[in-house]
Amino acid sequence: MVRSYGKKMKTSKIGVLIPAYNEEKKISTTLDDVLQYTDNIVVVNDGSVDRTAEIVREYPVTLINRNENVGLSKTIAEGFQYMLSHDYDYGIKLDGDGQMNASKIPDLISAIKENPSIDIVCTTYNEDTPWMIRKDMTLYSFFYKLATGIRTSDFLSEYRGYNRKAMTFLINNTQDEGYGSPLILFDMHREGLKSLEIKGGVSYSQKDFRPLPIDAQYELRRAFVTKTFKFEGIRSKVVSIASIPFWAGLLVFNCIVQPKYHSFLSKKILR
Repeated sequence: MVRSYGKKMKTSKIGVLIPAYNEEKKISTTLDDVLQYTDNIVVVNDGSVDRTAEIVREYPVTLINRNENVGLSKTIAEGFQYMLSHDYDYGIKLDGDGQMNASKIPDLISAIKENPSIDIVCTTYNEDTPWMIRKDMTLYSFFYKLATGIRTSDFLSEYRGYNRKAMTFLINNTQDEGYGSPLILFDMHREGLKSLEIKGGVSYSQKDFRPLPIDAQYELRRAFVTKTFKFEGIRSKVVSIASIPFWAGLLVFNCIVQPKYHSFLSKKILR
């Protein structure tokens, strides 16, 4: 199949990493969108059992094809390892499901080039994000800043650009934390890596939005508490522990009042 694309940006040392698992319905649209801005694309197919790999092979991108599903965290680490070994200075991680807007790539690249002392460039939720989700982000941000003095407004977004130092840290420190994996940003902050945010880039208003399962909500809150606790100083530890009953109450509130976005059911039942 012959495809034609628009004018591409010069991104010889900046690549886009797309981890993919059973994304045959959306991966084509995602790649079409990303190729408008760069053809430095690495797709890691994490043992998909659908046509994901077959579709990706139709595109002028690098495909790392795994026969076994190992999970998102390890897939991202493998993709960044490939980028480091092929002399990429930065890697932008973008999902294959369409939730992350490829149109934000030029802004990410500009922020990367204009801030060489920054290790991680993060995107955030779009302005049309429902208040049900926005309020949780605001509360996370409040407690995190209270504990550490660091402002980070969107903890769930993994639409980020990492330099070589940050990619190396992620590879060496990533764990299979499930839904809590985006909070590796906390570990990077604790080790002195610097981040900045650019507004927008992640859509939480998908037409067929699936509620966040109870195990996902638990993993996020557990990771938030434990990673915040590890910061130096008594303040972070006091805030971390004191926030536990609040998170428990918020979990119950969300599942009762906002079942469209939060559920008492587990991932195994919902997905």
